[in-house]
Amino acid sequence: MDEKSVAHPAHPPTREKRCCDVCGVSSHEKTLVGLKNDRRRNGPKFCLPHHPDSMAGSVRSGSFLGAL
Repeated sequence: MDEKSVAHPAHPPTREKRCCDVCGVSSHEKTLVGLKNDRRRNGPKFCLPHHPDSMAGSVRSGSFLGAL
């Protein structure tokens, strides 16, 4: 059997592209994080400004300042 005919990929297959569940930004553009203690492989992913537990969204909207 010829070595060239063997189907061995040079690189492993790439992971599927992930996007923020709110704004749709790609994981290649921004870091995406999941929910705390959610260990599902295909669970929801969010960029930091749209993450439910993120302080960035509340500071930007001003609701954090009203809590002081």
